[in-house]
Amino acid sequence: MHDDAVRMLSRPAREAWLTRNTRYNSQTGSLMVWNIITWEWRPATSENILELCPLSVRGFGDTDDIWDGRLQ
Repeated sequence: MHDDAVRMLSRPAREAWLTRNTRYNSQTGSLMVWNIITWEWRPATSENILELCPLSVRGFGDTDDIWDGRLQ
């Protein structure tokens, strides 16, 4: 049997992931997220955050749910 279920991170694990994979760009005033596919820092916006954060971090909610906590 194949298990392809998404393992959602706990809040502490989610916060740890966001701490490791986000940074603030003081030159542009934007929050940046490390893109594991392109291996580059990308500006995080409400339009692209679903593409930048893995499902295990962002969950099944909408973009408003993601901007909770670290991504405010």
